[in-house]
Amino acid sequence: MNSSGLNSNYICISIPVRALQVSYVSNLLRVIQAAIRELALSSSHTSQLLSEKPTPVLSSTISFSDEESLIRLFFTHSDSQEDLSLVTEEIGRTFLNSFREFLSGNSQSSLFGFNVPENRSQHDNSLHKRYSSVSKLLKRYPGTFLSHAEVSITFTKDGFGVY
Repeated sequence: MNSSGLNSNYICISIPVRALQVSYVSNLLRVIQAAIRELALSSSHTSQLLSEKPTPVLSSTISFSDEESLIRLFFTHSDSQEDLSLVTEEIGRTFLNSFREFLSGNSQSSLFGFNVPENRSQHDNSLHKRYSSVSKLLKRYPGTFLSHAEVSITFTKDGFGVY
């Protein structure tokens, strides 16, 4: 795991491949943005952070090395692109904790190689549907990890580990 992901100024996604399909990156960024925004708007504290003027927007940088593709997500002012470290730190912590709770509640993704039906009532929640989409995309490349500050979630084809 690359230690560059363990930073509270970014929500990091490290994918252990050098080249990524544009459609995959586009879809991943879209579903993560939707999940983060929905989660942030569901809490009065984080919702207040997003209502500041100028409006905070989720921004990204993508870098590549021989071993990985690293996507860093962070909030900036919409007009100046000035980093909003406190917004990123608060929303990043809320997102990783909520996503980790979702994954822990659904930790058995398969039994003998077959998907376990998801029929619990919490899956009717639109945020949980978004988290399910995020998880599915992150599992596409085993060894991918999502991190913020001191929390890192590593994905395998059929599971995950929290570090």
